[in-house]
Amino acid sequence: MKKLRMMIILALMGGSLILAGCQSKEQTQVQGKANEWYEKGESLANSGNYQEAISAYTKAVEGDPRFSDAYRKRGIAWYKMGDYDRALEDYNRALAINPNDARAYNNIGAIYNERKESEKAIAMCNKALEIDPNLAMAYDNRGSAWKEQGNMERAIDDYSKAIELDPADAIAYNNRGNVFKEIHQYDRAIMDYTKVIEIDPHHFKAHLNRAIVWGYKENYNNGMQDYNKALEIKPDCAICYYNRGVIWLDQKAYDAAIADFSEALRLEPNDLEACYNRGLAYSRKQDYDHAIADYTRALEIEPRFARAYNNRGISWEYKGYHDRAIKDYTKALEIDPGLAQAYYNRGLAKAKHGDRQQAIADIKKAVSLSPDNKDYQKELSQMLNKK
Repeated sequence: MKKLRMMIILALMGGSLILAGCQSKEQTQVQGKANEWYEKGESLANSGNYQEAISAYTKAVEGDPRFSDAYRKRGIAWYKMGDYDRALEDYNRALAINPNDARAYNNIGAIYNERKESEKAIAMCNKALEIDPNLAMAYDNRGSAWKEQGNMERAIDDYSKAIELDPADAIAYNNRGNVFKEIHQYDRAIMDYTKVIEIDPHHFKAHLNRAIVWGYKENYNNGMQDYNKALEIKPDCAICYYNRGVIWLDQKAYDAAIADFSEALRLEPNDLEACYNRGLAYSRKQDYDHAIADYTRALEIEPRFARAYNNRGISWEYKGYHDRAIKDYTKALEIDPGLAQAYYNRGLAKAKHGDRQQAIADIKKAVSLSPDNKDYQKELSQMLNKK
C-alpha cells in the first residue's frame, strides 16, 4: 500500500512538472511577443510617431504587466505629447516594478520642471543620481531646476557635469548657453551655442539663441546668418521673422523689414510688436496710410499702447490732420504721462495751430522728462526766443 501511494505521488509530481514546463514555454512566447511590441514602440517613437508608439507599448505591457521599461517608454511618449499626468502615471508604474530605475526618477523630475515645481524636480533628480551618479540627463534636468530658482551658479555646475559625462550632450550645452545669456556672459553663451551646432548643425534653438546673442553684441551680420539658418530649419518661426525684421529696420531696408514683419503676422496675427514695427517701417517709407492702418491694428490688439497712439499721431501730422494728431498725442499721455516724445510732438502740433503758450508748456514738459535730449532743448530755445 505504501508502495502504491508513493507511485501516485510520483505520478502527480511528474504531471506537475510536465504542466509547469508547458507554462514556461507559453510565458516565453508571451514575453517574446511583448518584446516585439516594445521594439515596435521604440521604432515608432524614434520616428516621432508617439501616438502609435503608445499603442505598441500598451500591447507590450498587456503581454507582460511587469515590463517596467515599456511603462517608462510609454511615459516618455505621453510626455512628448504634452500629457504629463499620464506620463507621471507610467513612470510611477515603472518604479513600482523597479524601484531602482534612475531614468524614471529623472523623467519625473523633467515633468516637475515643466510644471515649474523646481523643488520637486531637484528631489527627483537627486534620487536618480543616488542610484546612478553617472546619469548625465539627471544633472541636466537638475540644472534646469536650479535655473528656475535663479541659482545660476549651481545650474552651470550641473550642466557642466552633464557635459563632462556626455561631451556630445547638445541639450546641456544649449541650456548652459541660456544661463550665460541670462547673466550677460555673451561670449561664453556663443561658445556653447556654437558647440551645439558643431554636434548638431540643424539644432534650431541653438541657431536662434546664438542669433539673439549676436544682436545683444550688435553683430547684426552674424545674427542675420543665424536667423536665416533657423528659418531653413523651421520655416514657421514667427520670432525669427520678427527679429530679422528688426535688423532690416535698423539697417533702413524697409521693404525687407515689412516683408519679415508681414510673415511674422501671418504666423501670429496678434503679434503686437510686429504690427507696430511694420507701421514704423511704413512711416519711414512715408507710406502713412499703411502706417496708420498698422498702428490702428496694434491698438485693437492692445488699446493702452501709448507708443502706437504717439506714432499714429505723427502719421496723421504728416498727412495734415493736426487735430487727429493732437488727439492721439493726448491719448498717449493719458496712458503714459512720462512719454516725453508725446509731449514734444503735441507741442509741435500746437505750435502749428498757433497755440504758442500751450506749445511751450508741452516742450518744457518734454525737456523736464528727458533733459539730455538736445532736440527738445533746441526747440524750446527757439520757441522762447521767437517773438
